[in-house]
Amino acid sequence: MKNETSRQLTFKIVTIEIIEAILNKPILPILEGANFQFDISLEQRIDQVKGLVIVICTINILNDARDQQLSRIISSCIFAVNNLESYTNKKSKAVDLPDEFRVNLNSISISTTRGIMFTYLKGTYLHHAILPIVNPSSFKLNK
Repeated sequence: MKNETSRQLTFKIVTIEIIEAILNKPILPILEGANFQFDISLEQRIDQVKGLVIVICTINILNDARDQQLSRIISSCIFAVNNLESYTNKKSKAVDLPDEFRVNLNSISISTTRGIMFTYLKGTYLHHAILPIVNPSSFKLNK
């Protein structure tokens, strides 16, 4: 069995896709200097055959009272990962990637989606609704 130091994970971004981009008409006018709330969810899917990890990032922008969804952006960042098979359990066929690696992929995906959001919302009433910097390690991992 290989030890941890011999199992190097290297990766690259294969593609970035916009899955959904919605801008809703606000019920009430959005005043300059308004505060926004952001709901972020991340999902990682693995294609073992192709050696891919797909991170789907969903960001909902809500008004400050959280009673109106103003926008939703869903993107996917697709990463090619070398040596993915070395993290596959032979019996269960499940892939168990190191937490630090998962966090890195999440961080890249959130940052990429932030840029997509800024471009999509530029010139709209949500032009100043910029996703704040978040700690990707604070997200709960569901296996």
